[in-house]
Amino acid sequence: RNQSTFNFYFVEKGPDMYPQILQGPKKIAQDRGARILDTFDRSSPPSHLVFSNEALEVESLLSALCFDTEKELRDFVQDHNIACVRREWVTRQRSKPFRKTRLDQRRNDFYRPLSFFGAARRTNARGKMEQQQAQRTAPPIQMDEAPQPPPAVVRSRNKGLANMFQRLSKLYQECPIEDQDLWRSYSFQNISGRLRHLSFEITLDNCN
Repeated sequence: RNQSTFNFYFVEKGPDMYPQILQGPKKIAQDRGARILDTFDRSSPPSHLVFSNEALEVESLLSALCFDTEKELRDFVQDHNIACVRREWVTRQRSKPFRKTRLDQRRNDFYRPLSFFGAARRTNARGKMEQQQAQRTAPPIQMDEAPQPPPAVVRSRNKGLANMFQRLSKLYQECPIEDQDLWRSYSFQNISGRLRHLSFEITLDNCN
């Protein structure tokens, strides 16, 4: 592998790593001088592995990259000097070309240290232990005191707005005219997803 080139492989695991969403970040990476790899080939490894901004289970990463154990993946990354980065690192300062980064500079907010691979598993294990402890110490619940599930909240206005932005995203993706249209598609898709998960209903028709 040529150490001076940026060969990126996007690991499509996580809620923000679907192929449609990744079109924008991949276009930005190419504009900044990177080459996007369609497959993960151990005989010709990438310079960068791009992961989701969200914490993932180790098992899902092993499955995506076809490794049997976490140690095998760690050793491969270290032996081939592969940088493990977040997706947001790719789009940061998107008007500037990528430049080589020393190994001692990679442990920052955007580079993912290898210890990240085990973060989700350790967090989930700790959460299960705390839940089991709470169940053992909590007093028994009487039948007439059993908690009732909260009523489902349907925010029809938010849903309608989310559908509009999703439609815009699809139109910009299918019929791009300007260079930034794929990025607009990606942005509208993000807005649509966030509107669907708001904890309140949007009621104003304007910002005045």
